Amino acid sequence: MRTLLFATVAGLTLSMGVGADAADQRVPVYKAPPPPAPVYSWTGCYAGVGAGYGMVSEELALATVTAQPGIPAGTPFVDGLTQGGRGWLATAQFGCDYQFSGASGGNWVIGGFIDGDWANIKGRHTGADVNIGLQQGEENLHQQWAVGARLGWLVGPQLLTYVSAGYTEASFGDVNYRFALFPIFGTPTGLQLPARTHQGWFLGGGPEYDVRWLPGLFWKNEYSFADFGTRSDTVLCNSAALCGVLGATALAERNHPYVQTVRTELVWRFNAGGPVAARY
Repeated sequence: MRTLLFATVAGLTLSMGVGADAADQRVPVYKAPPPPAPVYSWTGCYAGVGAGYGMVSEELALATVTAQPGIPAGTPFVDGLTQGGRGWLATAQFGCDYQFSGASGGNWVIGGFIDGDWANIKGRHTGADVNIGLQQGEENLHQQWAVGARLGWLVGPQLLTYVSAGYTEASFGDVNYRFALFPIFGTPTGLQLPARTHQGWFLGGGPEYDVRWLPGLFWKNEYSFADFGTRSDTVLCNSAALCGVLGATALAERNHPYVQTVRTELVWRFNAGGPVAARY
């Protein structure tokens, strides 16, 4: 009996000790790892507005339109004169992009866009007759628009570098010539180079950055070079009292403008923040 009692007490003591040890052991708690930083897609459409600065360089030549006594039509009087202007511009743009991974790795963006500039790029323009430098007017590039495509490479999730190219048109206002010599400096000559539109091509490029502190807001900076080709325009007489017969004169100007611009824009992407599986 006594042996059975001792065995029972020993068993109870052992079981209580095991229970206490089990109670003292804590189940480990595992925390989930932090989610990976989101990778945003550049696929989607956008609109942007901005401002910039532009410069025009223009090659000018002057020739006869119709034959004159002893002077055949097309005879050049002046060739190789270069002049230009500079000034500010405001710009607006709309476009769409598509992000993809290239065969050699990396992340690329391809897209198309259309933009318009409202400008005040002006400078002296001379050449209304054979007396180059004796009369001059003010030439103003006041509008330019372009449609094109761009290809970019994502340096990182927030930074895109790109090149662009396409078709562009520029509109120049009338040039009304005035005498440039004392004592009749500033007096109208009655001669006018009419308003004209040049067509050409452009190349550009720059960086675009995802600002992030406001979802959807991007910051873009761009340089662009445009070549508008050569066109000829007949010089007009708009005052019979000053230059004789009204209408077209016997002279034409052949102008070839080049335009360079630098601009900065704030861009709003309509679907910014959409996650993609791509990794950098």
